[in-house]
Amino acid sequence: LAHYLDMIEVNLSQQIATKSSDFFLAMSSQDKLQVDVQLSCQEVKQLRCLLKEHLVSIVLGLLHQKKFEFLQAYKVEAFAVVKSTVKKAAHDHIVEGVEYSNDQREHNEFINSNDLASLTKESKDILWSACELAQTRCSKVIMMRAKEGALDQLSSKDFVVLARMVENFSAECESISGRQSQNFRSTLLTQAKMFVDKFHEQRKHNLSNILDIERWRQVDVPGEIQNLVNFFPEGKENSSLKSSSKVSVSSHLLVQGQRFVVVGTLLMLLKIVAEYCQCVGDVPMLALDLLTKLCEVFKLFNSRTCQIVLGAGALQTIGLKTITAKHLALAAQCLEVVILHIHIVKNYFESRIPQKQFVLLSQFDQILKDYSNHRHEVLCKIVSLMEGIFNANLASYEVRAPMPSKEMRAIVKHIIKLFEALETVFNEQQLETLFRDIRRCFKVCFAERLSQLSVECDGGPQHGLVTSDLTFYLSSLKQYSGFSDLNYKFDDIWLAIKELRLEKLKNNKHFATQINGQIKIAHK
Repeated sequence: LAHYLDMIEVNLSQQIATKSSDFFLAMSSQDKLQVDVQLSCQEVKQLRCLLKEHLVSIVLGLLHQKKFEFLQAYKVEAFAVVKSTVKKAAHDHIVEGVEYSNDQREHNEFINSNDLASLTKESKDILWSACELAQTRCSKVIMMRAKEGALDQLSSKDFVVLARMVENFSAECESISGRQSQNFRSTLLTQAKMFVDKFHEQRKHNLSNILDIERWRQVDVPGEIQNLVNFFPEGKENSSLKSSSKVSVSSHLLVQGQRFVVVGTLLMLLKIVAEYCQCVGDVPMLALDLLTKLCEVFKLFNSRTCQIVLGAGALQTIGLKTITAKHLALAAQCLEVVILHIHIVKNYFESRIPQKQFVLLSQFDQILKDYSNHRHEVLCKIVSLMEGIFNANLASYEVRAPMPSKEMRAIVKHIIKLFEALETVFNEQQLETLFRDIRRCFKVCFAERLSQLSVECDGGPQHGLVTSDLTFYLSSLKQYSGFSDLNYKFDDIWLAIKELRLEKLKNNKHFATQINGQIKIAHK
């Protein structure tokens, strides 16, 4: 094996020796070629300088001889270049500007002031015409692509890139020509409105579909959504859409220091609202259109939520057996979150639309009022559900031993069950407000029943039995929000009974007066 390897090395050495001259010749040829290329580059640079000087000399010569017709030739050539450039690459724009100033002394002037003014005006006109032609040709490209349906396939991100390119190109043309032109921007605005319509319809469709399958259950809040909400008060629409892996999933949504338990549809709504705001920041010319569209989204969520929850539409759409108090509470919390964000969105648009268009912001005020009324109706519905339970149990209530009565036990059980269901949804203050309303509702229902039973606050046996029942009611509920300030005298119950009797007596007198009046008329 060693002998064989030695033989191979010898053969390789012989082969290298025979080819070495060719190798060195190739290397020397390459070196010479590099030198020739370098010399050629230097000559090209020198030639360009000479051509520039030659062109300047020709132009100065024509000016000296007052032959200004060359400007028309330059105009034709410039237009041809614009057309060929746009045709070659529709998405690329090349703006070349050449500035030349010649500071000659008075004794070297060869153009009088009149010719200079005329020449300057004609040059500016040609420059503006070239910029206008470039924008016109680009506009035709966009309209052609729009007819082919290419713009319909653009995502919102891609359209923003296109809008920025158009704006930058228009601004550049204006800086070169010194004149404003709305040709290109008008074309973009037309396409932008079509884009907004498509953008809006897609999000309305998605929101409606999600509402149709929403089961009104609590969901966890991803870190991305929490980041989005955190940036809302500062109006950082670009940062708000950036997800962050550092923020973990949470069981609640934190809005302006308040914790909210929400459903999945609300998270989608917040993301949609952020997309509208970001689109306004990226394409300010669409602010007015997007304002109107966003108001439609808010109205859609409000009306569909009302139909599904208050109107019990969820019983048909997703097959819920009943709309529970917890479903209502979740709906109320979602509405509250939207209410908090409507103020922020209104301020956001106020800083991005002309002052003369501020009248459009009144739409947000009306939407805010609708949401507040809707939330109030949802909370009243919870109280109404409890009122039905109170009346159903008190219908069979009788003042007799043993006490506490089975009806009062059932009522207390329902109140505690409701509290346990809602304490995971509402905060302490909200629970306090809601259960105070429920307590007032029970007082009215119980007072009406005692009034029907003619129970008096006279210290008699019936009064003692009712007091025993109410003592059980108080001791069972005193630890819960909304019931902590109850007292054992139950003055509010007896006062309500007295008021009901006075009202009943007043109604009877009024009815008797009406009957007597009718009798007198009949006698006459």
